[in-house]
Amino acid sequence: MLKTIMCAAMEKFSAQTAFMVKAEGNKSPYEKISFREFEQDVLALAAQLLEKGFRGKRIAVIDDNSYQWVQAYFATLFIGSVIVPLDRELLKPEILHLLKTAKCEAVFYGKKYEEAVRESGLAHAFLLRKYYKNDGGAARQLDIGPAPAPAQMQAARDIVPDRDALACIMFTSGTTGEAKGVMHSQFTLGKNVLDIHESLDFKNTDSTVSILPMHHCFESRMGIAAELSQGVRIAIGDGLKYIYKNIEEAEATVLLCVPLLLKSVHRRIWNNAEKTGTSESLKKRVRELREKRFELMKTGDNNDDAIFELGKTLFVGERKLVGGHLRKIFTGAAAIDPALINGVQDIGIKVQQGYGMTEMSALLSSTRPYEDNYLKASSVGRPVESATFRIDAPDEDGIGEILIKGPTAMLGYLDRPDLTAAVFDDGWYRTGDYGYLDDAGWAYITGRKMNMIVTRTGKNIFPEELEAELAKSKLIGELMIYGSEDKNGNILVSLQVRPVMEEVVRALGKAEPDYNEIFQVVAAEVKVFNATVPNYKRIRHLIIRKEEFIKTPTGKIRRKMNIV
Repeated sequence: MLKTIMCAAMEKFSAQTAFMVKAEGNKSPYEKISFREFEQDVLALAAQLLEKGFRGKRIAVIDDNSYQWVQAYFATLFIGSVIVPLDRELLKPEILHLLKTAKCEAVFYGKKYEEAVRESGLAHAFLLRKYYKNDGGAARQLDIGPAPAPAQMQAARDIVPDRDALACIMFTSGTTGEAKGVMHSQFTLGKNVLDIHESLDFKNTDSTVSILPMHHCFESRMGIAAELSQGVRIAIGDGLKYIYKNIEEAEATVLLCVPLLLKSVHRRIWNNAEKTGTSESLKKRVRELREKRFELMKTGDNNDDAIFELGKTLFVGERKLVGGHLRKIFTGAAAIDPALINGVQDIGIKVQQGYGMTEMSALLSSTRPYEDNYLKASSVGRPVESATFRIDAPDEDGIGEILIKGPTAMLGYLDRPDLTAAVFDDGWYRTGDYGYLDDAGWAYITGRKMNMIVTRTGKNIFPEELEAELAKSKLIGELMIYGSEDKNGNILVSLQVRPVMEEVVRALGKAEPDYNEIFQVVAAEVKVFNATVPNYKRIRHLIIRKEEFIKTPTGKIRRKMNIV
């Protein structure tokens, strides 16, 4: 049960730093909050919620990442109430709709959501302040009433929530028409955290930066609950603009990220090498580490520590570009080029990849810390301890829909038994993802069923497969492949691209190229790609985007909303 796990961690690591926060934005230094202080803050808020009669009630939280967001999250769960994390990117109509859908009786909110909260008509709304100060906790704590007495705080700690009752509602979509409330219990949340412990080797000497949105299961379960429960120190990030500054300030040793950030890490290292004229030296050192890696593979032992230590010696300057202390990056939530994973591992930083989903668990499979995944970088690893994978109706290549069974399965979709029944088949959850398992049980994802392009001749095309190849081009930043119809009803493989303008400028030798010039240089890359794939997979329609793609909180492109 999640509360049991968190209370044990608060006691075990009480003297250690749990959080690092800033008083006045990105220019402020980090200030430390211990596990003991964190426990007191959570219990104080939990006691105040009890005093106001919120035990068993549904309470929403919406804001940017903050220490107080975490307080609200755990205080709600600690008293056996239901936490409803809402996407911080939601617009007012969506916020109002989801508050009503989830039947929330209270909300913790950031100031920018004040108008939406006022219009919701909720009688209980608690502002998440943004100020922290080392003044004994008065400005650090989130207060919603009179300071509780020690006996009230102890009463909050002593509550044993029903392990199988509803504890959390997470919405899978931010659109009012499609939002599905995924329901989890204290048990499924806690079991999820234990699976993460088994798969990732977080240490109580580790530190990290919280950069992914806390309302998403990836960050709230893996980046908050799982890390905290193993004593990891968490610095609240100032936003992606300041990620490398925060990594350095926090002396981060581990990092949870989405593929876009991993790509940024790789690009930062190699762009610097080109600017400083050290590319050849870097390539030579990469070859040296690879040779050592393959020698170590022959022993069959865990070689992570040896690779890390050698990497610290060979890549001092490169590693300083990403803080100087990183030993591991865990990436998930979207498809990723395996060459990118190994490109970062080539400087001695371990990259683990995982696979999960809100309905089942933040982590259903992962590459393990005790296995060298260099030769299997395209795999999302083996199933976690509690999950079983099955491939439904595999084709001649072994590819079929991935079905998963395990104790971390959701209780169902909120008030939608019809949708719940549609995704479960005799206890197996139909993921909608296609893939296969190799002989050793490692899982590989080939694409989403809903994204699959079916040609008039019956050929199936997974956009993710083509996107992974095109993304290797330096000129192509973000991209999306989808099917569109021509005037004759033929299905065209279409491509939208947001180019990397720095690379386009370099390729053209022109500071301010016009649209046609940008189109032509990207089209040339597409032409090269088309020559490497069968005729039915070739790109027939290209669009250059100027504006950002519409994305999910974890950076995945929302395909339907971006089709033009």
